[in-house]
Amino acid sequence: MSFVTPKTLTDQCAERVRQAILDGTYSPEARLPPERVLAEQNGVSRLTMRAALLKVEATGLLTVRQGSGYRVCDPHEVGGPELIPSLVGLDEGGVPVATELLRVRRHLAMAVLEALIEAPPPTAPLHSAIAHLQIGIDQGADSERLAELDARVMATLLHLTGSSVLQLCVNPIRRMLRDWPALREAMYRSPQDNVSGWTLLAVWLEDPNPETVGRIRQLLEERDAATLLAMTD
Repeated sequence: MSFVTPKTLTDQCAERVRQAILDGTYSPEARLPPERVLAEQNGVSRLTMRAALLKVEATGLLTVRQGSGYRVCDPHEVGGPELIPSLVGLDEGGVPVATELLRVRRHLAMAVLEALIEAPPPTAPLHSAIAHLQIGIDQGADSERLAELDARVMATLLHLTGSSVLQLCVNPIRRMLRDWPALREAMYRSPQDNVSGWTLLAVWLEDPNPETVGRIRQLLEERDAATLLAMTD
Protein backbone atom coordinates (compact mmCIF):
# COMPACT_ATOMS: atom_id res chain seq x y z
CA MET A 1 0.00 0.00 0.00
CA SER A 2 1.70 3.14 -1.19
CA PHE A 3 1.85 5.75 -3.86
CA VAL A 4 3.22 4.84 -7.28
CA THR A 5 6.67 3.28 -6.89
CA PRO A 6 9.46 5.52 -8.27
CA LYS A 7 10.48 4.25 -11.72
CA THR A 8 14.14 5.17 -12.09
CA LEU A 9 17.05 3.93 -9.99
CA THR A 10 17.74 7.51 -9.00
CA ASP A 11 14.16 8.00 -7.79
CA GLN A 12 14.22 4.70 -5.90
CA CYS A 13 17.46 5.59 -4.12
CA ALA A 14 16.16 9.05 -3.28
CA GLU A 15 13.00 7.55 -1.81
CA ARG A 16 15.02 5.16 0.38
CA VAL A 17 17.06 8.06 1.75
CA ARG A 18 13.92 10.14 2.37
CA GLN A 19 12.27 7.30 4.25
CA ALA A 20 15.42 6.67 6.28
CA ILE A 21 15.35 10.31 7.36
CA LEU A 22 11.63 10.28 8.14
CA ASP A 23 11.75 7.06 10.16
CA GLY A 24 14.74 8.28 12.19
CA THR A 25 17.39 5.96 10.75
CA TYR A 26 19.27 9.16 9.95
CA SER A 27 18.53 11.62 12.74
CA PRO A 28 18.66 15.43 12.42
CA GLU A 29 22.19 16.84 12.32
CA ALA A 30 23.64 13.40 11.57
CA ARG A 31 26.00 12.96 8.62
CA LEU A 32 25.12 10.50 5.93
CA PRO A 33 27.58 7.74 5.07
CA PRO A 34 29.90 8.63 2.17
CA GLU A 35 28.47 8.46 -1.35
CA ARG A 36 30.61 5.39 -2.05
CA VAL A 37 29.11 3.49 0.89
CA LEU A 38 25.55 4.51 0.03
CA ALA A 39 26.09 3.48 -3.59
CA GLU A 40 27.30 0.05 -2.50
CA GLN A 41 24.38 -0.37 -0.10
CA ASN A 42 21.90 0.46 -2.86
CA GLY A 43 23.68 -1.47 -5.59
CA VAL A 44 24.08 1.52 -7.88
CA SER A 45 26.89 3.64 -9.26
CA ARG A 46 28.20 6.64 -7.36
CA LEU A 47 26.86 8.86 -10.15
CA THR A 48 23.34 7.50 -9.63
CA MET A 49 23.63 7.85 -5.86
CA ARG A 50 24.87 11.41 -6.18
CA ALA A 51 21.91 12.29 -8.38
CA ALA A 52 19.58 10.73 -5.80
CA LEU A 53 21.12 12.73 -2.98
CA LEU A 54 20.73 15.92 -4.98
CA LYS A 55 17.01 15.13 -5.29
CA VAL A 56 16.75 14.72 -1.53
CA GLU A 57 18.75 17.90 -0.99
CA ALA A 58 16.29 19.76 -3.21
CA THR A 59 13.49 18.93 -0.73
CA GLY A 60 15.48 20.55 2.09
CA LEU A 61 16.15 17.31 3.97
CA LEU A 62 19.90 17.47 3.37
CA THR A 63 22.56 20.14 3.31
CA VAL A 64 25.97 19.58 1.76
CA ARG A 65 29.33 21.23 2.30
CA GLN A 66 32.45 20.58 0.31
CA GLY A 67 34.67 18.21 2.25
CA SER A 68 32.15 17.46 5.01
CA GLY A 69 29.49 15.51 3.12
CA TYR A 70 25.74 15.51 3.61
CA ARG A 71 24.11 16.52 6.88
CA VAL A 72 20.50 15.64 7.75
CA CYS A 73 17.97 18.41 8.45
CA ASP A 74 14.94 18.02 10.69
CA PRO A 75 12.03 17.12 8.34
CA HIS A 76 9.47 18.69 10.69
CA GLU A 77 11.22 22.03 10.37
CA VAL A 78 12.11 22.09 6.69
CA GLY A 79 9.71 19.65 5.00
CA GLY A 80 6.48 20.30 3.15
CA PRO A 81 3.49 18.38 1.74
CA GLU A 82 5.74 16.77 -0.89
CA LEU A 83 7.09 14.45 1.85
CA ILE A 84 3.69 13.00 2.74
CA PRO A 85 3.86 10.22 0.11
CA SER A 86 7.03 9.01 1.82
CA LEU A 87 5.23 8.99 5.18
CA VAL A 88 2.59 6.65 3.74
CA GLY A 89 5.16 3.90 3.38
CA LEU A 90 5.98 4.16 7.11
CA ASP A 91 2.44 3.43 8.32
CA GLU A 92 0.91 -0.04 8.14
CA GLY A 93 -2.12 0.34 5.87
CA GLY A 94 -1.59 4.09 5.61
CA VAL A 95 -4.75 4.82 7.63
CA PRO A 96 -3.03 7.18 10.14
CA VAL A 97 -1.69 9.34 7.32
CA ALA A 98 -5.01 9.19 5.46
CA THR A 99 -6.80 10.29 8.63
CA GLU A 100 -4.59 13.37 8.94
CA LEU A 101 -4.86 14.20 5.23
CA LEU A 102 -8.65 14.09 5.35
CA ARG A 103 -8.67 16.20 8.51
CA VAL A 104 -6.52 18.85 6.83
CA ARG A 105 -8.79 18.76 3.81
CA ARG A 106 -11.83 19.37 6.01
CA HIS A 107 -10.22 22.40 7.63
CA LEU A 108 -9.31 23.80 4.22
CA ALA A 109 -12.84 23.08 2.98
CA MET A 110 -14.24 25.21 5.80
CA ALA A 111 -11.89 28.03 4.83
CA VAL A 112 -13.20 27.75 1.25
CA LEU A 113 -16.79 27.99 2.50
CA GLU A 114 -15.98 31.07 4.55
CA ALA A 115 -14.56 32.74 1.45
CA LEU A 116 -17.64 31.82 -0.60
CA ILE A 117 -20.05 33.10 2.08
CA GLU A 118 -18.34 36.48 1.98
CA ALA A 119 -18.88 36.76 -1.77
CA PRO A 120 -21.37 34.18 -3.14
CA PRO A 121 -20.31 33.29 -6.70
CA PRO A 122 -22.37 32.28 -9.74
CA THR A 123 -22.87 28.52 -9.46
CA ALA A 124 -23.32 27.63 -13.14
CA PRO A 125 -19.63 26.59 -13.58
CA LEU A 126 -19.90 24.36 -10.50
CA HIS A 127 -23.08 22.68 -11.75
CA SER A 128 -21.36 22.07 -15.10
CA ALA A 129 -18.36 20.40 -13.46
CA ILE A 130 -20.69 18.25 -11.35
CA ALA A 131 -22.57 17.20 -14.48
CA HIS A 132 -19.31 15.97 -16.05
CA LEU A 133 -18.64 13.90 -12.93
CA GLN A 134 -22.09 12.38 -13.24
CA ILE A 135 -21.41 11.50 -16.88
CA GLY A 136 -18.24 9.73 -15.83
CA ILE A 137 -20.17 7.68 -13.29
CA ASP A 138 -22.87 6.83 -15.84
CA GLN A 139 -20.19 5.65 -18.26
CA GLY A 140 -18.64 3.37 -15.64
CA ALA A 141 -15.37 5.29 -15.30
CA ASP A 142 -12.73 3.78 -13.02
CA SER A 143 -11.61 5.41 -9.77
CA GLU A 144 -8.67 7.15 -11.44
CA ARG A 145 -10.93 8.86 -13.96
CA LEU A 146 -13.53 9.68 -11.30
CA ALA A 147 -10.81 11.22 -9.15
CA GLU A 148 -9.79 13.41 -12.08
CA LEU A 149 -13.38 14.55 -12.67
CA ASP A 150 -13.92 15.13 -8.96
CA ALA A 151 -10.71 17.17 -8.84
CA ARG A 152 -12.12 19.37 -11.60
CA VAL A 153 -15.16 20.10 -9.44
CA MET A 154 -12.88 21.10 -6.58
CA ALA A 155 -10.73 23.19 -8.92
CA THR A 156 -13.86 25.00 -10.12
CA LEU A 157 -14.92 25.67 -6.54
CA LEU A 158 -11.48 27.02 -5.67
CA HIS A 159 -11.51 29.26 -8.73
CA LEU A 160 -14.85 30.68 -7.61
CA THR A 161 -13.29 31.82 -4.32
CA GLY A 162 -10.89 34.05 -6.23
CA SER A 163 -8.26 33.21 -3.61
CA SER A 164 -4.84 32.25 -4.92
CA VAL A 165 -3.72 31.41 -1.38
CA LEU A 166 -6.50 28.85 -0.89
CA GLN A 167 -5.81 27.29 -4.28
CA LEU A 168 -2.10 26.90 -3.50
CA CYS A 169 -2.86 25.42 -0.06
CA VAL A 170 -5.46 22.92 -1.28
CA ASN A 171 -3.68 21.75 -4.44
CA PRO A 172 -0.97 19.59 -2.76
CA ILE A 173 -3.55 17.82 -0.57
CA ARG A 174 -5.90 17.33 -3.50
CA ARG A 175 -3.15 15.80 -5.64
CA MET A 176 -2.11 13.37 -2.92
CA LEU A 177 -5.67 12.22 -2.32
CA ARG A 178 -6.08 11.71 -6.07
CA ASP A 179 -2.79 9.87 -6.58
CA TRP A 180 -2.99 7.46 -3.62
CA PRO A 181 -4.55 4.29 -5.11
CA ALA A 182 -5.86 2.72 -1.89
CA LEU A 183 -7.40 5.96 -0.65
CA ARG A 184 -8.75 6.80 -4.09
CA GLU A 185 -10.56 3.45 -4.32
CA ALA A 186 -12.08 4.02 -0.89
CA MET A 187 -13.16 7.58 -1.71
CA TYR A 188 -14.95 6.55 -4.90
CA ARG A 189 -16.47 3.29 -3.74
CA SER A 190 -19.87 5.03 -3.87
CA PRO A 191 -19.23 7.86 -6.35
CA GLN A 192 -22.88 8.88 -6.49
CA ASP A 193 -22.46 10.16 -2.94
CA ASN A 194 -19.82 12.56 -4.27
CA VAL A 195 -22.27 13.95 -6.80
CA SER A 196 -24.97 14.30 -4.16
CA GLY A 197 -22.62 16.14 -1.83
CA TRP A 198 -21.38 18.51 -4.51
CA THR A 199 -24.95 19.19 -5.70
CA LEU A 200 -26.11 20.03 -2.18
CA LEU A 201 -23.18 22.41 -1.83
CA ALA A 202 -23.96 24.09 -5.16
CA VAL A 203 -27.58 24.60 -4.13
CA TRP A 204 -26.48 25.93 -0.75
CA LEU A 205 -24.19 28.45 -2.45
CA GLU A 206 -27.16 29.94 -4.29
CA ASP A 207 -28.40 31.19 -0.90
CA PRO A 208 -25.65 30.48 1.64
CA ASN A 209 -26.68 30.39 5.28
CA PRO A 210 -23.77 30.67 7.74
CA GLU A 211 -25.86 28.94 10.40
CA THR A 212 -25.79 25.67 8.44
CA VAL A 213 -22.00 25.53 8.07
CA GLY A 214 -21.81 23.31 11.14
CA ARG A 215 -24.01 20.73 9.43
CA ILE A 216 -21.77 20.79 6.37
CA ARG A 217 -18.76 20.13 8.60
CA GLN A 218 -20.60 17.20 10.18
CA LEU A 219 -21.41 15.73 6.76
CA LEU A 220 -17.75 16.00 5.72
CA GLU A 221 -16.69 14.22 8.90
CA GLU A 222 -19.19 11.43 8.27
CA ARG A 223 -18.01 10.95 4.69
CA ASP A 224 -14.36 10.90 5.72
CA ALA A 225 -15.13 8.34 8.42
CA ALA A 226 -16.79 6.13 5.80
CA THR A 227 -13.74 6.48 3.55
CA LEU A 228 -11.36 5.43 6.32
CA LEU A 229 -13.59 2.47 7.16
CA ALA A 230 -13.55 1.40 3.51
CA MET A 231 -9.73 1.49 3.54
CA THR A 232 -9.67 -1.16 6.26
CA ASP A 233 -12.09 -3.56 4.52
